[in-house]
Amino acid sequence: MYRLFSVSVKVMDRLRYTYKFILIGLLVLIPMSVMFYIFQDSMKGLIDFSQKEKLGVEYIVPVYGLISDIQQSRGLSHRYSKQDKSVSESLKEVRKQIEGELQQLKQMDARLGKELKTKDRLSDINGKWQAVASKPLDDPELFDQHSLLIADLIALIAAVGDSSNLILDPDLDSYYLMDGIVNKIPASMENAAKIRGIGSGYLSVGAMDDTGRDEIMELYSLSKASMADIYRGASTAIEVNESLRSELGQIGEDNNLLAQSYLSMVEQNLLDFDNRQLDSSPFFEQSTGLINAYSKLFELEASNLTRLLDIRIEKYRTKTNAFNAVVLAAVLLLTYLFIGFYLSVSRSVISIKKTLGLFEQGDLRGKVTISTKDELVEIVNSINAMVRSFKQTILSSTQIVNKVYESSTDLTDRTARSVESLNDVNRNIEELAKDAERQAASMDESSAAMREIAIGVQRVAETSSIVSDESTLTLEEARQGGAAIHHAVKQMQLIHQSVDASAHLVQFLESKSNDIGQIIDVIKDISEQTHLLSLNASIEAARAGEAGRGFSVVAQEVKKLSEQSASSAAMITGFIHEIESKTKQLVLAMKAEVREVTEGMTVIREADEIFMKIVRNSESVTGNVHDISASTEEMSASAEEVTASIDEMSVIYRKSSNNTNEVSSLAHSQLETISRIWAAANELTDMANESKEQLNKFII
Repeated sequence: MYRLFSVSVKVMDRLRYTYKFILIGLLVLIPMSVMFYIFQDSMKGLIDFSQKEKLGVEYIVPVYGLISDIQQSRGLSHRYSKQDKSVSESLKEVRKQIEGELQQLKQMDARLGKELKTKDRLSDINGKWQAVASKPLDDPELFDQHSLLIADLIALIAAVGDSSNLILDPDLDSYYLMDGIVNKIPASMENAAKIRGIGSGYLSVGAMDDTGRDEIMELYSLSKASMADIYRGASTAIEVNESLRSELGQIGEDNNLLAQSYLSMVEQNLLDFDNRQLDSSPFFEQSTGLINAYSKLFELEASNLTRLLDIRIEKYRTKTNAFNAVVLAAVLLLTYLFIGFYLSVSRSVISIKKTLGLFEQGDLRGKVTISTKDELVEIVNSINAMVRSFKQTILSSTQIVNKVYESSTDLTDRTARSVESLNDVNRNIEELAKDAERQAASMDESSAAMREIAIGVQRVAETSSIVSDESTLTLEEARQGGAAIHHAVKQMQLIHQSVDASAHLVQFLESKSNDIGQIIDVIKDISEQTHLLSLNASIEAARAGEAGRGFSVVAQEVKKLSEQSASSAAMITGFIHEIESKTKQLVLAMKAEVREVTEGMTVIREADEIFMKIVRNSESVTGNVHDISASTEEMSASAEEVTASIDEMSVIYRKSSNNTNEVSSLAHSQLETISRIWAAANELTDMANESKEQLNKFII
């Protein structure tokens, strides 16, 4: 039992090692830190992604304005080449405006070109424009060179849309706005501008061939399809985000009506050229009005796209801040719980260690108490139940040992007195035998010494009376010793029963320890199932995206709970294994104690049988002594007749001598038997005293 308490204290000491709590903290903080890093990196990536989209919009807007002016320059140049010299001043003014826009675009490219990868393209576009600006106003190649330059600018917009992530925009409303300013509106306006330039040229000269009509027809078809795409894209964006309706709704409808009117004008004046109703200038102005309307739509979609990107960036930042706040609160909460758990366990371990230290010293008066309500309560309850059972065993054993000690002490005293009495009897009988022999040898002188014989016979009568009394006392004491031994046998049987009950209690404790181990296995299974549920919940939350993010936090909490449960179950399993090991050792010790008690029962039974023999021998000796006493009395009564019957007395004396020798031999045998009983009684007393000293070490 001392070893069990010592090992229990050492187990409790191991629980106090701080590194275990640090390990638990790391197991919680490391996944949280990884999750925090992943979320921060993801949010940063999303913010950078949207910031880059904003840079793309910022770059595209002036490019589109440059395209619009170059388209106007192309139309005016084409009219000028068709002998419409009235556009000369307007053309020069537009070219001057283009030069200024190119300078502004160069400045923007110096700031954003490296990130958007536009430097080489803009340099090439600037070179082509310088080539266009160096040609005469009536050069017939200017139209195609303008068209090539506009195609490069449209390609620049597409490249910026690619390098700035605009074409990968994740939201439907902003995606359709992006598609309008990157793809639909520039391409559609280029087709309308070509129709404006080519058509106004034909209207200026008043003639159109089949090649020109086919070219107009192709541009008309492309414009019709692209204008319808612009309207559908704006309508879809409005359906997805109702907040866009206030700015884009009416303008989209107006632009769609204006586009339909423009297409009708192209049909009436260019496709049906012979029945045309407009001249070059009105056609050019109405075409320019449509282009300006779509330029306004472009600017509106670009500004709304920038606004949506700002809202998205702010949303990401808000999420980041909220997540940071939640993580900080979680860290603080975990720190609080960790410190509280550490202090609670520390106090519980100190309390358990203090009480077990008293148990180790033999003080069983107290019991283990803790203030927590965790798994340690089960261990404490098992220890207290074990101590209560052991206290009952100690009490029963103490009572039995005390009774055995008292009985063995009394038996020792009585046996010592019996030995002394038998020694006296033996000496007296030996003297009587010698006297009888001397009387037999001197029978011939009996007559002369009759007086001396009478005196001797009187002495023998007195001595025989004393021996008779002592034999009676010895018989009584032998009977009492036999009763004491019989009582000791009963006490040893009670000890045997008590030890058997203790063994059964220890086996019951071992069975309950096994049951606790099975419960721990169930806890481990629950922990594993909880961990699997957390993993599945995390996967489903990841699939659900933004809508499942809150559920993901719950899944993470379930996962942490499962890990803490698994860790606690592993620690309890270790404790149970220690208790099971010590319980098995206690079972072996109890079995050894049962064997020793059984051997003690055998020794006591042998002592009981020996005392029964002593009683029977004492009864026989007492009877013989009584006979001797009666004979000596008769000898004393008939002393006067000795002289007359000397021969008869001689025979009687010889017979008395023989009987006396036999009594002396029996007395020697009885003395040896009593001596062995005395030695056994002393040994039993020593054993009882040793057991008593061992049990007195415990304080109950």
